[in-house]
Amino acid sequence: MALNKKNNGVTIDNEISRTSVNIIHITEDKLENILIRHITHLKKSRDWISAVALSITLFGTLFTVKFNEYLGIPGATIKGIFVTLSIASLFYLGYVLLNCFKYNFKVEDILDAIKDKKID
Repeated sequence: MALNKKNNGVTIDNEISRTSVNIIHITEDKLENILIRHITHLKKSRDWISAVALSITLFGTLFTVKFNEYLGIPGATIKGIFVTLSIASLFYLGYVLLNCFKYNFKVEDILDAIKDKKID
């Protein structure tokens, strides 16, 4: 492509185009069904972020805070609640990680399903 300056404008001597486009024809209800089915899998494959953040927060609190009596609840009871929640967050993290590996979906997988490449 050659560009020439002429009267403060640009004239194009030659234009070469090397683009190709795939067009997908699909009905709205079929697209909606595919998206509903696959978006939940896509979300499950990203849930590990919140589970890790929850575990880090609870364990960080557990190891850095001195638990005192609050609203008539002894400090040992409050610490016990945090220990229980921290352990529960580890189980939740394990569950979420299993789902993450089970539903290892990407946006390309949804596109393949839309193109009818049988991804489930």
